[in-house]
Amino acid sequence: TMLCLDGEAKYHSGRCGYNCQPGSLRAGSGIVMYPEMIHQTERSIRCDRGWTGSPKVRCFDSMVTLTEGVCMKHCGGGVIPLEDGSLATFISHGPVDHATSVMADCPSAEYSGQIMLQCYDGELTLNRSNGTCYRHCAAGNVSSYGDPQDYISARRNVSHGMLLHGTEASLECNKGYWTYPEDQILIIGKEDLLMYRSPLKIQSASSGFGVVVNEYKQVLSVAVAATTSTSSWDAGVVYQVMYVVGAEDNLLYRQPLTSVHPTSTWGEPINEKLIIYSIFAADGIMYATGHLPGEDQDTRAVFQQELSSMKVFTEWTRISPMANNVSAVVVSGDGTIYGALEENNRIYRLGGMRWRGPLSIINVLPITSIQLVGDVLYAIANEQIYYQSFSAMTTQTEWLGPISGEQRIVSLGMELVDKSEAPSVWVPGFVGTLEIECDDGSVNLLDGACMLHCTQGVVITNNIVIEHPNMSHGENISLICPPTHTGLIVTFCVDGVVYGEGTCGLNCPAQEVESNDALVEIPMLNHSDDPNHYYTIPCPSPYRAVVLARCFMGELRWSGVCMKACPAGVWERQSATVAYPELNHTDTYSGPCVPKYPQLSYSGNVSFVCENGFVNSEGGCYSDCTPGEIEDNAVPVAYGFIPVGTSALVACTPSAMFGTVEIACNQGYPEIIDGTCGQPCRSSVYNSAFTRDWDLEMPDIAHMGSAAVTCPAQVSGTLQFSCYNKILSVDSGSCGERCMSKALDVYGASFVTPMMVHLENYTQPCMVPYYGDVFVSCAYGKLNITSRCQQGCWAGNMSIQGGARLFYPAMISGEQYSTQCPGGYAGFVTLECGDIMPFVASGACYKHCQAARYFQENWNVEHDLIYHTDTAEYECHPDYDGYVILKCDAGTVSLEEGGCYKRCVNGRYSVRIGIALRHAQLGHGELSPSMQCPEGYVGSVRLLCTHGVVSVGEGGCPAHCASGIIQGANYKYMLHTENASLVCPIAGSIDVGCLDGTVSVFRGACYTGCGAGSMFDVNGSLIEYPGIDHLGVVTGTCAGSSTGFVQVNCSDGEAMLDPLLGQRCVKHCQGGNLTTSDGTRIASGDLMHGQQNPIKCPGGKIGSVTVRCSDGLLYIASGNCGPTNCPAGSTTVWQTDVPYPEINDGEETEKPSECPGTYIGAATFSCSNASVSVLNVSVVYPAIPGLSAVHINLSNLSQEDLLWHEDDYFELCGCCIPADQPPGAAPIPGVDLRKIIVWALTTAAAGVVLAAVSGFVVMRPQRCRRGKKASQIHPKDAIEDASKGQESTEVVPYQEEANEVVPYKPVRQPYNKPLPPDW
Repeated sequence: TMLCLDGEAKYHSGRCGYNCQPGSLRAGSGIVMYPEMIHQTERSIRCDRGWTGSPKVRCFDSMVTLTEGVCMKHCGGGVIPLEDGSLATFISHGPVDHATSVMADCPSAEYSGQIMLQCYDGELTLNRSNGTCYRHCAAGNVSSYGDPQDYISARRNVSHGMLLHGTEASLECNKGYWTYPEDQILIIGKEDLLMYRSPLKIQSASSGFGVVVNEYKQVLSVAVAATTSTSSWDAGVVYQVMYVVGAEDNLLYRQPLTSVHPTSTWGEPINEKLIIYSIFAADGIMYATGHLPGEDQDTRAVFQQELSSMKVFTEWTRISPMANNVSAVVVSGDGTIYGALEENNRIYRLGGMRWRGPLSIINVLPITSIQLVGDVLYAIANEQIYYQSFSAMTTQTEWLGPISGEQRIVSLGMELVDKSEAPSVWVPGFVGTLEIECDDGSVNLLDGACMLHCTQGVVITNNIVIEHPNMSHGENISLICPPTHTGLIVTFCVDGVVYGEGTCGLNCPAQEVESNDALVEIPMLNHSDDPNHYYTIPCPSPYRAVVLARCFMGELRWSGVCMKACPAGVWERQSATVAYPELNHTDTYSGPCVPKYPQLSYSGNVSFVCENGFVNSEGGCYSDCTPGEIEDNAVPVAYGFIPVGTSALVACTPSAMFGTVEIACNQGYPEIIDGTCGQPCRSSVYNSAFTRDWDLEMPDIAHMGSAAVTCPAQVSGTLQFSCYNKILSVDSGSCGERCMSKALDVYGASFVTPMMVHLENYTQPCMVPYYGDVFVSCAYGKLNITSRCQQGCWAGNMSIQGGARLFYPAMISGEQYSTQCPGGYAGFVTLECGDIMPFVASGACYKHCQAARYFQENWNVEHDLIYHTDTAEYECHPDYDGYVILKCDAGTVSLEEGGCYKRCVNGRYSVRIGIALRHAQLGHGELSPSMQCPEGYVGSVRLLCTHGVVSVGEGGCPAHCASGIIQGANYKYMLHTENASLVCPIAGSIDVGCLDGTVSVFRGACYTGCGAGSMFDVNGSLIEYPGIDHLGVVTGTCAGSSTGFVQVNCSDGEAMLDPLLGQRCVKHCQGGNLTTSDGTRIASGDLMHGQQNPIKCPGGKIGSVTVRCSDGLLYIASGNCGPTNCPAGSTTVWQTDVPYPEINDGEETEKPSECPGTYIGAATFSCSNASVSVLNVSVVYPAIPGLSAVHINLSNLSQEDLLWHEDDYFELCGCCIPADQPPGAAPIPGVDLRKIIVWALTTAAAGVVLAAVSGFVVMRPQRCRRGKKASQIHPKDAIEDASKGQESTEVVPYQEEANEVVPYKPVRQPYNKPLPPDW
């Protein structure tokens, strides 16, 4: 584009480019051919044939580019592969345009149906969401239940041909057949002692054990013996019976060979008289190696017993000596018995009671079992199978083999077929029909089962063996017990297994029992299962009663007691007797009481009963009541003779006015049981509120009596009075004023009432046209008026309950009219005329139910007209099953019986994600056949149809559990419901279980430790702690703005605070402003917990405060600001002035102030309300060498010195100058010890001389003594004086009248001399 601007052409926009030459360009999956194009032009080009679309191309400067659209390829005709599991085929189809779909037929040879084919850009795909190909079912087998590999279930398999998808077929179960069985070898494994079976002809070194014969019985040895049936319907048929030796008890068991399968049971042992180790059966005889109970195991010998007479308690016959320990036995065709002896591991022949031989062979092997089949002798040696020709065994032959591979074997047996005796064996068949359906390649069992018949065998009950014949499935046969037993065994054949009901009970022989010293003869009794079936045995004379006896399993069970008679006797109580005659046991007698003395009277009877020789009595003799007097309410009552147990009505004394009482005789004692005595109420004047305060003349009223008294003349009415012990009471009635005559005008009537007394009633008929009356009553002078007047009813119509509209004629009030209900209703109604309008007196009208539709939750049904109380039956909708019976009740339809149930169409049902099971059409409530869950799941499912909705009716498909980790512990793949015990990686153990694909812990726990970390306490303090083991504890440190230590414990990875007593975090304090009590604001910096800081008061105020921090709280600990504090200064302390610092009010200086100059001492000051005073002056004078008191002050003493010499503390009167140092002490005179010694010696000598003189004076002879002076006192006088001087022991009498005590006057005179002075 060129622009002309002021005569000059200039370039404005656009550009010149080359045109595009013809060519091709890829557009999607196709190529488009474009012609020559001009620069900057676009063009739509149609795609080539086989593609669809019109892409748009653009030419720009010789280059062609695709700007819009692509070419999409159509799909050509051909085939497309269809893969379904292992089956692969092809679907033919024609051309399909892009983005379209067609329905193609599935290959008819293998499939049916149609499937959608979709084409997109040349690629054809299958759309299985819209149509699909269903596989036909190939020919094969189907089983009613069980594992197809199972011994019995495999025989249940029924063959079927090829089935088309969606078709059904009926199959008959397999019938019985004759077979020619091959010889089988029976192997008992060393590891599990289970029995396995495999054909003898294929036994080689590579052979395995074969298939298991029985999983529920561990055995030591096995033998198979043939028997011929004697039953009517299979006579001559040869059956084989398997005998085994149980590993747990070494006893013999048996079962028909055809009934032996892995899950069969063996019942009770058939013989308990021999401990068996190995067996061999031939010609109807069972040979066994073993020993009798109680014998040593090393004495094993050979025993035999006929199979036909084999019973539980049959004894065995020993046929070999006890000296040899026989490990195995066989019998040759000629009846010769051979045995393997443990003493040298060789085989010997039994001749008489001796072992002869041995049969020599080069390689001697320890033999545990031998079997002879024709001419081949098989042996178990070294837990392997060896063999050799029996007839060719010489000293040059050796055992051949082994032929059993690596399996370890302890014993073997044979299932041999005797072709001459049993050319064929009958294999029992099955009964039943199987209904099957082909569903997408799978054959599903819709219904039916194959049930196996039962072969002849035995049932064992109470150790009694009873044989039964062949039986059909569902058949039952009654078997009779042997003569020694009583009972009936009813056998049932259920799917190849014979069940028995009933028992054979052993009978009881005749015997004698003792009862209460009586011997009772009990005859022979038959066994009975009925616990109430007893025989009655009378007791022998003279005993009475019977004994009940029954027999159960050979045990006599009896009850009852033989009772003794009672002799005659006399019963005696107090002064009464009763005689009774001789009584038999349980006899009774009743006799009257007889007094011992005629003046006494007794009443009563005594009953006697005899119980086993003892007489028991009931009742008694009681004394009658003789005439006397009794008192009640202080009133005497005289009574006459009253027999015991009876009563009499007696008037109180002196008359009935004082009351009447009923007196009963209780064993000789009279008692008042009813009524009372009391004072009567005499005639008087009565006045109370009851008489409206008017006087009322009262008559006499007896005690407990009553009387009706007319009210005083001033009022009207009657009062009913009663009297109790002189007290009057009003029981009923009232007195009231009369009602004067009055003119009344009420609804329906106008009249004048007569004068009426209190509580009187009056009725006045209504005036025409009203009907009825007016009721008037008088109470306490006032009239109560009730109008009962009503008008008649004019003819008309009315609606009643239920909606019916009725016609009625004209009626007077109270008249009734009966009519039939109108159309659409049922019933009969009686109308009664009230006041103008009638009402329903009786009956009702019930509406019929009109034709309509009846709805239920899941269904509905149309119905015709239904009359009231009638019912009607209707069929459900064609898509539903069932019927309904509807009932009409007053216009409402209800379901009386039945219901409609929607069917479920055939299809697939998703049991759970990943499991979709196909089902046939199901009726409501119907269960589908059991369907097994797929791999990875366990169980089976039966689908249930409920009103057209399919759900799981029975079972389920719980999933197994894949390996994984739970609580840190690893577990492997687990089956549903499987449990496992896991060890945790750190601590603990857990028991886990798999339940429907989910592994969960049901016991235990895995515990983890706690890593280093931090936490906050309840106050927000941060606590840091190191790593902690599970159940371990550490000490955590308070951090951040807190300080302290707190114990922390760990439980399963969770750290928790566990502080000990007193442990907690305390917080530091942030700086801030505080206000003193005088209003001064103090600024403080940050403080740590417990820290305090003195702060000078601001603003020139006197004093300082101490700020302290406690657990985050900043507060003023002490001090204040203001004029009450003392400023710094000085004061005179005795002889000099001493300065002091600023002091807070009420406080003292922190440290003493030194006295100045040469003064000694330190002064402590205190401040009180701005006044400074000297608290004390002290000096510390420690005994420090080289330091005198004058030189001691606080400047040259350390704090340590002060603490060390705290006891060297002196208080002074004030600051003072110390005195000069005192002069030294004067000399002290000495002591002369010589003077002391001389003084001591002189004193000792003088003492000796004085002692000698004193001794001589005392001990001098008689001649040196002076004569005695004669006595001046006569002995008698002395005695008398002595007696007079004794104190008197006489008691001083107390004279009450004189009120004084006569003092004692001693004989001697008192001591009247002056007493010595006090000390």
